[in-house]
Amino acid sequence: MQSMMLDNRSQGADLSIEELLADHETARDKVEHLGRLPLSPTLKAIIWGLRIYVLFMVVVVIVNAFELTH
Repeated sequence: MQSMMLDNRSQGADLSIEELLADHETARDKVEHLGRLPLSPTLKAIIWGLRIYVLFMVVVVIVNAFELTH
């Protein structure tokens, strides 16, 4: 009796996983067809500003590390 209950549970779990995987595949296909949206000039400027800031902070950390070791 218990083995039948365990078999039914595992079949139900497999079925739901298969359904979820099918839903995932269709959702992924829909998203892939959307493509990328172009960035606004303001957003591009913000991203470039953040890149420059990160590079500046890397230089600051390297200089501070160099000064601490010498």
